[in-house]
Amino acid sequence: MHLLHVTRGHWKIMEMRDRIIGLVQDWKADLAIVEDTSSGMGLIQLLKETNGINVIGRTSRDDKRTRLPPPPGPVRSSSRPAAERSPLAGRV
Repeated sequence: MHLLHVTRGHWKIMEMRDRIIGLVQDWKADLAIVEDTSSGMGLIQLLKETNGINVIGRTSRDDKRTRLPPPPGPVRSSSRPAAERSPLAGRV
């Protein structure tokens, strides 16, 4: 399994649904994993109703800091701002 994209922010549930659908299509992903929290449960149901989206819920056993290990090497920055590098650039 490969993690293709991580986005942080706060969106309404329909905005989250639309963002996930767009990312699944952009990356041609065969599976979307959504954290099975209170808003995640509703989001999972909405995505399952969308044809072509294979989605599963995942319950975490650890806190967010524990789940994300440090990068394996030095983190290099790009000369372009993150918003320009995003696959969603220009869609907003």
